[in-house]
Amino acid sequence: MTFSKAGLPCAIRYDLALRIASKVGSTAADRKRFTELTIEPTENQLAMLNLSPHDLGDKVFYYGRGCSSCNDTGYRGRKGIFELLVINDAIRALINERAPTVVLRQKAVELGMVTLREDGLRSIFDGDTTIEEVVKYT
Repeated sequence: MTFSKAGLPCAIRYDLALRIASKVGSTAADRKRFTELTIEPTENQLAMLNLSPHDLGDKVFYYGRGCSSCNDTGYRGRKGIFELLVINDAIRALINERAPTVVLRQKAVELGMVTLREDGLRSIFDGDTTIEEVVKYT
């Protein structure tokens, strides 16, 4: 079975991007008990995430302190970071017009797509992963 290049945008409904980041090794109970698991992000880290101190509000950032169960890495397990592009009529029209990737991405975000970086930020704010992991994979 073969597709013509012109028919391909009609056949695709979604495009999924996935990155796997390391998950902070501490349990939720540890996070509540150990205040040393929280950090204040540096200005350099905030710049890498395109955030300012005003954007943070009262959000807390966690890091893994390391233990024997995680081989003192501070990470245990993996966490998916996702970006789902729904190919609707507006996006399909841009694909057919051979619009640049930047234009496609802008339109998708305008239509509600959550980018890899935004999903990574959500994982940071939820305490699932660290700034370094999100910057490394997004």
